[in-house]
Amino acid sequence: MSIKIYYGYRFKKKYLSEFTTEVRDLHYQFVLNLVRERAMKVKPDRNGERLTWHQKVHSVLQAAVEAAKSSVRTPWDDIECSWGIWCPPKSAYCLTVPYGDNSVHGDQLKLPEWVESYSYWNNTDRPISVNPREWSRRKKAWRFYTQDGGQNYQMELPVISLREGIASYHHASLTVDLDRLGEPSAIEMLGAQAGD
Repeated sequence: MSIKIYYGYRFKKKYLSEFTTEVRDLHYQFVLNLVRERAMKVKPDRNGERLTWHQKVHSVLQAAVEAAKSSVRTPWDDIECSWGIWCPPKSAYCLTVPYGDNSVHGDQLKLPEWVESYSYWNNTDRPISVNPREWSRRKKAWRFYTQDGGQNYQMELPVISLREGIASYHHASLTVDLDRLGEPSAIEMLGAQAGD
């Protein structure tokens, strides 16, 4: 069976508490900035009327809530994200992967230095920077956690969840936090529109 963990990481177990707070906060802030950037690109409504900043933010968040309800994923609208964390009792390390569209994590999310890349895939060659012995260890670890019963050691760390029943709570939190970031300056708006 194919294993593709392109965004796999590991950290020492002693950092589990920090991971659940610091990394969640970093990721949440990253998504807030992403939503803010998307709101800057919202066009006028159908009648050509300019939207207020609050209306633009609401438009992006409403699209995200609708995307969360849909079985069809739309990367532009999808902001749900979480982390799967595996912490086996006999290991000094926890393994983790971010869940969600690549736009809400990917290479742009800067993690603390104590979180190291621990990716693995068996559909192409290993990276030159990883020696064969290390690659084999990664293969064994990820196979165990994803296929051979390691699911018992998994927990989920939600960052943003817009599923039914809790959508309004998170929608309100995001709106408040986006309001705290404030409306972008005219220069920021021009830069966002130039990037279209």
